[in-house]
Amino acid sequence: MCCGGVLAVLAAVETSRRVAISGFRDVDDPAAAFAANLLGAMAGGVIEYVSLITGYRALLIVIAGLYGLALLTGRRHPGSGPAAAAPASSPGPATLESL
Repeated sequence: MCCGGVLAVLAAVETSRRVAISGFRDVDDPAAAFAANLLGAMAGGVIEYVSLITGYRALLIVIAGLYGLALLTGRRHPGSGPAAAAPASSPGPATLESL
């Protein structure tokens, strides 16, 4: 029984890792993206602790506002990073530099 819970947690961690890696790979400035990710994690921690004081109903209002803000200010074209701008020609043989 406990193995199912462990597998569910590991699947969630693996999925978030893959999403984060693909997100950092598709941006022009990975350092800025990493900094934004860290700031978001710290802000999320602060919001979590504030929710212990204000209650979870107030947290839902804050989270809905943050999702709305992200919707308004987020990237409009997720495939617009440097990987999307690569030419569609054949890459040729693989070399150590290309790996």
